[in-house]
Amino acid sequence: EQGRYQEAVDIWNQWVSQTVHGPALAFAAFGSNAHYIDALQQVDQREQADQHATALRSYVAGFQAAYGDYFETEAALAYLSAIAKDEDGMAMHAQRMIDLGWDDVRIFEENPFQVIAKAGNQNETLSSLRSQTIEKYAARAKRVRQFICTQNPIPNDWRPLPSSCAEGL
Repeated sequence: EQGRYQEAVDIWNQWVSQTVHGPALAFAAFGSNAHYIDALQQVDQREQADQHATALRSYVAGFQAAYGDYFETEAALAYLSAIAKDEDGMAMHAQRMIDLGWDDVRIFEENPFQVIAKAGNQNETLSSLRSQTIEKYAARAKRVRQFICTQNPIPNDWRPLPSSCAEGL
């Protein structure tokens, strides 16, 4: 994110192993593998990036076949679509990611999403997805706050600040 892609690739290369799906970062989540693929592209290691993208798509497909839809897999597919500059695919997977429960708006600040935003074709879509994500996070935060303020699960050990409970319950 700060132009240190080669440094990131050098570190991540230490953790690459061969899986049944192809090369992948060992013990890493979908997102870490997607970040690695983006970094590989940024340092012009496109063939390696393509191999890892194919492996990640295969891994995601296997995960979905075994466990069903999950927001993390949709996030990985949205990220891969953004890397490939597939704006429609990015929008579709990002919408599914949000519908399945994703509430971390920071994904839209990642390099591949910003490249699409700068191209100007998906600014409205990205803005809408970002807004939906913020709304989902705010609603979840409110539910958590309501729960801890009205039904404190550990009343003898911890109490929320009164100011936390006064905000928008």
